[in-house]
Amino acid sequence: MIHARHACELFGKTVDSIGHPLYQPLLHSVGICYSKPFIENKGVGTLSSNWRKFDNPEYQKTHNLLLQIRNELIAHNDVETVQVKMIPPGSNFEGRKHEGLGLGYALRTYVYPLEKFEVIWHTIEEQRVRLMKAIDEEMLVLYGLSQLPKTPFQLDFTEGL
Repeated sequence: MIHARHACELFGKTVDSIGHPLYQPLLHSVGICYSKPFIENKGVGTLSSNWRKFDNPEYQKTHNLLLQIRNELIAHNDVETVQVKMIPPGSNFEGRKHEGLGLGYALRTYVYPLEKFEVIWHTIEEQRVRLMKAIDEEMLVLYGLSQLPKTPFQLDFTEGL
């Protein structure tokens, strides 16, 4: 979750238009990093369904949007979402003439207004705070008054955790 927050913060500091060269890469980074704990995996597991629910309807909508970004734009390249336009030499595309000698191409997909990234950041932060609170509570249950080693140790998932 922290990587999604950092990517979103970098987006806010760097990207000033939808045409900015980092718009898509940072949008993808936010989508990937946010969605990771909600997607089936062979690592530490998937977050339970209660983490997919928000009291704030705007955050709920944004959570769903971030998962949609990951699924449609990044992981699967849905043909309804990502379209390829072939651009013959000398033709016009979006107000510009294709000056190249060979056939060109453009990828068309949906974009989100820059203002939306403030809500995305707040959604990520809300989720991060909720997760950290739950982690702290679980750590207290697991290790509360235990005598802990003096050096870092690996969490062992074979112990029924």
